[in-house]
Amino acid sequence: MLLIYAENGMGKTNFLKTVYHLLSPRLESLQALADLHVDEMKISLESGATISLSEASDADALFSCQLQIPQEFDDDLLVEVTVRQEDIDSRAFRRASRRHDIYKYLNTLEEIVNPAVFVGDDRLIHSSSESSPPYRSSSPNENRHWTVDKPQIPGQSLRDSLDAVGREFMNQYIRTVSKDSTRAGEGVYVEITKRVLEGNAQKLLAADARRSLLDQVESLLEEAPIYETYGLVSFNQVRRIKQMIDETRVNHQTFRPLHGIIEPYLSSMRDKIDTLVDTQELIDTFVSSVNSFLERKELRFSISEGIRLRGRNQEEIDPDGLSSGEKHLLLLLSHSVLARQAGSLVIIDEPELSLGLRWQRKLLSELLRCTEGSGVRFLMASHSVQIMGDLDDVMRPTEAW
Repeated sequence: MLLIYAENGMGKTNFLKTVYHLLSPRLESLQALADLHVDEMKISLESGATISLSEASDADALFSCQLQIPQEFDDDLLVEVTVRQEDIDSRAFRRASRRHDIYKYLNTLEEIVNPAVFVGDDRLIHSSSESSPPYRSSSPNENRHWTVDKPQIPGQSLRDSLDAVGREFMNQYIRTVSKDSTRAGEGVYVEITKRVLEGNAQKLLAADARRSLLDQVESLLEEAPIYETYGLVSFNQVRRIKQMIDETRVNHQTFRPLHGIIEPYLSSMRDKIDTLVDTQELIDTFVSSVNSFLERKELRFSISEGIRLRGRNQEEIDPDGLSSGEKHLLLLLSHSVLARQAGSLVIIDEPELSLGLRWQRKLLSELLRCTEGSGVRFLMASHSVQIMGDLDDVMRPTEAW
């Protein structure tokens, strides 16, 4: 996380917008750069590639953008595009989109960068991956005709953002369950059949078989609440099994064959929980992070209902009816979670807007908590001392920057 701290009028917003548009493989971004009046900028990626903006050598041109990509066994690959006034004229939009150099530059840029997200001071969310690929070919020939997707701005309402987070949680849950099913191999019932036919249950004394089952049941039920809260796993059968075991005599001989039948089921429940750890932790981090800010309200999530906001009397709250500070907070936390999937760069202009001092002090740490381990990076600009907290990486530009 890098925070730029400066007073008003120092060009922070222009800087953030330039970074965003240089990382965005869209014709609209090339046009937007013409209005930002930045003389020169260079972005270095961890891969070793660089993205540069500079004044064009051609007197009739506005600026040039260049990609330099290191090659393992050859000279660096250079891809350049020069933007002229005629390219940013709205009437020439389609004509510019057919230029081969623009197509090559934007598609090469898309290949080397992760998506970027820009949260402006108007709190609209702009994403560089709004249309992918940025151009679609209608002909396989070299002289192809390129059409431009109409730009979209997702997440204009908080409801849209929360719904998107709910879908991401659901998708991760489905992916995890699908992987678990693939790894299941022969399945629980095959394992039960194998154990019964091999007579493995007969090797245990009745009391030992009972104790083994109870240990597994109790271990599962200890973890049940954190999974049932979000509807990830139902433990009703496990509770019923425990109840029946408790009600049966300790040395009852049926525990020996029962162990061979029930133990594979309990083991499969353990495997299911283990595969859902990351999903549960992601959901719990977001929910607990949001609720650490809210008062007299609570955000909840379940697989069956998605994300819901509840009031003190359990009434459902419309997200669009929250205060400006609450909307702003949920918007930032939501898009931080959504950025995890692609390891995006999240650019935020004035993250302190509408937030009280207490919320400002803890915002950055919660954004980092919601993206921990995901590769998401943050670039922010602020003129609030409170927002910095204990952050070490703070840049203070001068007039000359």
